[in-house]
Amino acid sequence: MGFYDPGVVSSVADPSAAQVRIWSRRPSGLPASRVSYLVADAHQQPFPDGQFDLVWSMSSAELMEDKRKFVSELARVAAPGGTIVIVT
Repeated sequence: MGFYDPGVVSSVADPSAAQVRIWSRRPSGLPASRVSYLVADAHQQPFPDGQFDLVWSMSSAELMEDKRKFVSELARVAAPGGTIVIVT
């Protein structure tokens, strides 16, 4: 997949353990050692500040109970100068 840099590391988080199991069985186009799947709350993400150059939220923003907190968490985990993409 040309979109990914060969050195990319990806983390996929979802509040549903069942959904995380489904995601973890799907090929991502990245080596398995480069992708981690975890159960997590988008309002309290388990990542350090500035962890990601690209933060991507797909089909979930409209479902968030506290949209301000959700967007605040996206900004918190984005690296300085990073990109945040929200797709609904």
